[in-house]
Amino acid sequence: MKTGDSWKVPIAKAVIVFVLSASASLGYASEMEVRGRTVASNGEPLAGVSVQAFRPGEVSRPVVSNQNGEYAIRLPPGPPITRIEYRHTGLDLAEIVYVSGAEPQHIVKVLYRPGEPRNVAAMSDTLSAYEQFTLGALMLDIQARRAAAGTARELQFLPKLEALKINSGNGFVDEYLEGKRKQLTVLLRRLE
Repeated sequence: MKTGDSWKVPIAKAVIVFVLSASASLGYASEMEVRGRTVASNGEPLAGVSVQAFRPGEVSRPVVSNQNGEYAIRLPPGPPITRIEYRHTGLDLAEIVYVSGAEPQHIVKVLYRPGEPRNVAAMSDTLSAYEQFTLGALMLDIQARRAAAGTARELQFLPKLEALKINSGNGFVDEYLEGKRKQLTVLLRRLE
């Protein structure tokens, strides 16, 4: 970042390309590959983002974006991907809720720093990512729940959620989103 641009807050973007090939005999893709690149708003690569794909009954091993911001997840034949999650200590939790198809898809995902202003859709997306993680963790057995709580502490989910600024300019929307943020804060504390 240039010295005169110090007021700018970098935003990270993840560009995900889904490469799928169909297999008529199984009804599932013969192999599924998720490729992407994470970059800051200034175009610089964003390294160290952990990326995981979820599908019914299966979670991929996490992969980490390299110094060029690139990553790839390969999955064996199986059901469609329903969610992709992005984790980084310096960014809010993010996800893409997606049902894969036979055509390659190009998706741009914006990742935000804690407390960074965002529009209503981005606020809702951020809250949904934390909600998905928290509710999923609360349904686990005690040992797995403790592991999830450790992840939440390590990645500072509670401080990040508390730092989320709800200010869309629409009182009703702000009240709804703030209520959801407060409920998630309570649930995250319960998880720990």
